[in-house]
Amino acid sequence: MINQSRREVLTTLTALAALSAPVARAVAATPADAAQLASLARDIDRVESVRAIKRVEIAWAHYVDVGDWDAAAALFTEDAELAHADDHFIGRPNLRAYFQRMIGKGTVGLPANMVHTPFMMAPIITLSDDGNHAKGRWHAFSMRGALNGDASWQGGIFECEYVRRDGAWKISRQIFSPMLLGAYENGWRPFRPQLPIVPYHFQPGDIGKPFPLGPEVPALPSPGLSVELLAGRIQGLRDEDEIRNLQNAYGYYVDRKMWDDVVDLFSTDGSVEIAGIGTYRGHKGIRRNLERFGPAGLRYGEVNDRIQHDLIIEVAADGEHARARGIELGMIGEDNARAWWTFTRFDNLFVKRDGRWRVQNMRNAMYLKTDYDKGWAKDWQSEVLPSADFAPDDTSDVTLPPLWPLDRKPPAPRPRDGGDIERLRVSLNIAAAYDSAENLNGGYGQYLDDNQWDELASLFAGQGERDSAGGGFIRTPARIASFSRQRYGSYNPQRTSLIMHMLTQPVVHVSADGQRSQARSRLFQTVIVPVDREGGSAAASRGPMFVTGVYENDIVFEDGAWKFKRADVDHLIYAPYSTGWTQISDDGSRRNSPSLGNVADATFDAYNTGDIYPAFPRLPHMWFHYRNPVSGRMPQYLIPKYILPQP
Repeated sequence: MINQSRREVLTTLTALAALSAPVARAVAATPADAAQLASLARDIDRVESVRAIKRVEIAWAHYVDVGDWDAAAALFTEDAELAHADDHFIGRPNLRAYFQRMIGKGTVGLPANMVHTPFMMAPIITLSDDGNHAKGRWHAFSMRGALNGDASWQGGIFECEYVRRDGAWKISRQIFSPMLLGAYENGWRPFRPQLPIVPYHFQPGDIGKPFPLGPEVPALPSPGLSVELLAGRIQGLRDEDEIRNLQNAYGYYVDRKMWDDVVDLFSTDGSVEIAGIGTYRGHKGIRRNLERFGPAGLRYGEVNDRIQHDLIIEVAADGEHARARGIELGMIGEDNARAWWTFTRFDNLFVKRDGRWRVQNMRNAMYLKTDYDKGWAKDWQSEVLPSADFAPDDTSDVTLPPLWPLDRKPPAPRPRDGGDIERLRVSLNIAAAYDSAENLNGGYGQYLDDNQWDELASLFAGQGERDSAGGGFIRTPARIASFSRQRYGSYNPQRTSLIMHMLTQPVVHVSADGQRSQARSRLFQTVIVPVDREGGSAAASRGPMFVTGVYENDIVFEDGAWKFKRADVDHLIYAPYSTGWTQISDDGSRRNSPSLGNVADATFDAYNTGDIYPAFPRLPHMWFHYRNPVSGRMPQYLIPKYILPQP
């Protein structure tokens, strides 16, 4: 702790003159204090760098989405290397030309009624010891094509390198390895006849330690450091986490039509602005907007998934206001009826009141709605005006604000009363744990895709448990590795089947001591089982499929790294691509679930207490590890799980 009796005032921070907060003072410190401050400042920089790296890659996806080729190219270094499948370029001008030619079809900006948006998911970011270089791996999935043209899917893996130059993080190398693609009519297929592993830039032990914190990296004293300045930077990171949780929790509540919980997330004077419709004001108006889509609660056979993607958050210097830009992919409709994909851009404002963040103004513009049976090359729908019973409070024209410079460095947070350095370090560790949870999720999905069972098992704590879908829990890394290999087989370097476990929309809560966390994430999984696979099993005849679900994972800090204590998945839908979620019988999801195979008679270390198989079209039980982040409203099913009858 800084010795108050020995501190001397050095200067008044003139940069704070415009703020209404009391003027902070930088102070001289003892050599021991200075070393602690330098160490803390170094580690704050590490966490801020990881966030900046994620932001620059997601910013690229947003600029591609709207066809701003200059902004997209500016995210790269002058000598950057780009390789997308068989296309290879070096140098920023060549990259820009490639984006305009291949994505924009030669136009400046994206042509009308065209979509080409990478959904960037489950980042694994590792930072170099010097803090100025980094590598990242991402799952990516995209909708591509245009009305009256073609429509297709593409998915794969980005392996990227980043460098900090003149204080700004840039992409120095972006390598995309496509794993699947396909015309909308037929769904996805393997990109090549054989799909080798995309080399990992990390070792399993790196994932739980995404950036080096601590004495192994020298910390250099810097003039002007103070506890108050560093406390402000840490609080900025924590605020970003709370806003991300708030936005992503909104998506999960809308999925289930939990209208009470959705309304709770807004300030009492909040609003929802919808391009093409108008503005709904206050809790009463916001609830009326929600009920355009039906009363609260899902019905039998109904799907209302609203997946939150590509989220970028900027917290204002005052720490009381924030903004978030993102994209929502909707899967809506009913079994034995019609279904649609929707694509919506949003740009939301948040406010902190009474120490708690709330949604102040939700602004969105639906860009695309397409009938599942047709796809966006044949069917491109816009917003439909609501009936008089659900009309907005104001019908004035609403447009989505243009993108702000998404990769810019966030404004410097105002200094805060941070208390002692030890308490600040715990707070920083809590912020860093959010990124560790994302790293673990990313590694988990990638190792699952590649049948890398020893590597997957190494992500678990000594007594960690993994849910083996449809069976129960397997405990300890050794058991997890052997059981998974026996059930799913070893990696085949000539593989033609392909599964991509894409995890996104995290909601992460870390314990006050920074030693445990609970992480919720959404599973969007593509499955390719070639119809000509040897053996001609029933599964082989299914062709492409997709799977949705929710992970609720417990994570612990053990032996210097974050590891899974329990990885628990509830699969929601197993669906053949040919029909989507429109033709699934009561036991259809169960019949499409992977069999237990060689482990059918195995003894599990713990048995499932949630739903064993996907229930859809019946309604599954939906478990949450958290209460409503604003109101504290209790969910119907709060983790830890307990035994329930099958729905």
